[in-house]
Amino acid sequence: MPAVQELCDREKRLREKLRELGLKLTEKLPPPGAGLYANVGSYSRGKIITAAITNARSAGPTCSSHWCVNEYQQDVIYCLEHVIEYIEQKKIDVKNCKLLFTYGCEELDLLLEKLRNTIEAKQQKKAVTKGGPSTMQ
Repeated sequence: MPAVQELCDREKRLREKLRELGLKLTEKLPPPGAGLYANVGSYSRGKIITAAITNARSAGPTCSSHWCVNEYQQDVIYCLEHVIEYIEQKKIDVKNCKLLFTYGCEELDLLLEKLRNTIEAKQQKKAVTKGGPSTMQ
């Protein structure tokens, strides 16, 4: 659970940094269960995933799985960490970037709470089962 919490916190920090750098455009993608190749605006989920995988491979193992469409004239997709770096280095104009996301920050918090509740329920159920039924003589 701490690793999931850290991932969500990191996502929020990176999104906030992008806002501070002037990123204004966003596009919410449908959740994975809505269909891998569902069309989203001018993008398809398959196209986004393919581009993200390609860019992550070229960036190395430290690249995150979060995306920001950059230079939408060129249709290039970067992870949040790298797009922040390129914006700060003035290699990319933030005005030509769009953040793509599936869950908003509030939704991430709700998903974390749901995960916590599920884990607690399973642990409680396991503890009750471990005690086993009492034996009567």
